[in-house]
Amino acid sequence: MSAARTILRNSLFGVASEVAGGALFFAAFIMLARYLGSERFGQLSYVLAIAGIFQLVADLGLTNVVVREVAAARDRVGEIFATLQPLIWMLSIGCFGLIAAVAYLASPDAELFGATLLLGAAALATFHAVAYASVCRAYEEMGFNAVGNLTHKLVLLGCLAAAIVGRANLVGLGAAFLAGNLYQCAFFYAVVKRRYARQLRWRIDWRYARYLVAEAVPVGMAMICRRLNLHVDTLLLAALSSSGAVGLFSAAYKVIQVIDMLPFTLAMPLFPPFSRFARESRAALFAAVDRAFRVFLAIAFPLAGWLYFLAPELIVLLYGAPFADAASALRILAASVLFLFPTALYSYVFIAMGEARFYTLASAICLALKIVLDCALIVPLGHDGAAYGTLVAEIAFFASGALFLRRLGCRTPWLTLAAKPAAATLVSCAAAFAWMPAARPLELLAGATLLYGIGYLGVGLLLGAVRRDEFAALRDAILLRARP
Repeated sequence: MSAARTILRNSLFGVASEVAGGALFFAAFIMLARYLGSERFGQLSYVLAIAGIFQLVADLGLTNVVVREVAAARDRVGEIFATLQPLIWMLSIGCFGLIAAVAYLASPDAELFGATLLLGAAALATFHAVAYASVCRAYEEMGFNAVGNLTHKLVLLGCLAAAIVGRANLVGLGAAFLAGNLYQCAFFYAVVKRRYARQLRWRIDWRYARYLVAEAVPVGMAMICRRLNLHVDTLLLAALSSSGAVGLFSAAYKVIQVIDMLPFTLAMPLFPPFSRFARESRAALFAAVDRAFRVFLAIAFPLAGWLYFLAPELIVLLYGAPFADAASALRILAASVLFLFPTALYSYVFIAMGEARFYTLASAICLALKIVLDCALIVPLGHDGAAYGTLVAEIAFFASGALFLRRLGCRTPWLTLAAKPAAATLVSCAAAFAWMPAARPLELLAGATLLYGIGYLGVGLLLGAVRRDEFAALRDAILLRARP
């Protein structure tokens, strides 16, 4: 099978599972928001933020390094995991102790303390699942990831629905998250054991363990910074504002996080070929990266435009009238979609080149700026202040990463790549949304969205923002017509 066909098929698997799985996961959060209300949903979002941060602290970037190691030496997967598994458990136990300490100090309420412990355990179960799933990524067999992630969302949704029917409190909801994540871990463990490494024994090679940790730490620091970027607004809103403000911001930001699954999913299959290109030729790598950036921008612009125009209706439709004030934050955050798509590639490009320190530095710049802006803007502007801080920080992350790539020789023509999709978006937005009345029923919005999508594709093809050869390649991947 050709490399292009492999990448496209893996992307299709990923996108299909993320669209379906993301919809299920988003439905679960909508269900939770409607069940809990803005105040209690804000408390749950706060606890989830703490658990999510410690998942990345435990990971330390190991899972991405494992992808690179296994992709380069598939015959050593058993040997690699013999050292990796004890490391994973040691990191997990240490992090759970830290979660318990933080929960005890930050959550005097018994219910919040119990929920934090359970959600922390759920996050660490996800860490184990991702470690096993990284083997499927390294073998470029993303179908297993697609099945595992989709069935995980189904199981999780079922567990949460059962907890809600039983009128569970935050502790019961935490137990539902843990049950769903334990299923995900068991699924990927079974796949790895049956398909790639029948003997998953523990045997620590301390020299190799030190090498893995040394390679992973720069990546892990960057991932921790990126995860803090996802959650620092929630933590600072809880400290500087109210649980209601946390709930409103979380409702808007959850929409952005669902959209962010798309570039993340599209970027994952590119990591193994980027790693091979980096060993063979920087010029070939940069050509592939520029092509990926162009495709990602062609997707980002229409999504950002659609989200901006329909933000009020989306919020009320998804969360109900009590969350209507979140629409202003969603409109601000819509612009961040333009930067989330290209930056989804940054980690894989820098890691492939062995230059993860630049990704770490760009992530740290983004985090520091977000903290400063949130502290300055949350008190006067509330949840909108957190949204502005997020937008400016994402712009800074994009700009600093682009500068570092340029320093390494990747001179991406950003203005040229963005001009055509930006023009196509403006034209199609004007045609589909600008004329619409203030009172917009659901049927009219659905029709306008369809018109918008068709208009963007038509104008994009006319201007060259969407290319015919890529449609042909996508068709070949779907119909299995590509030849090695």
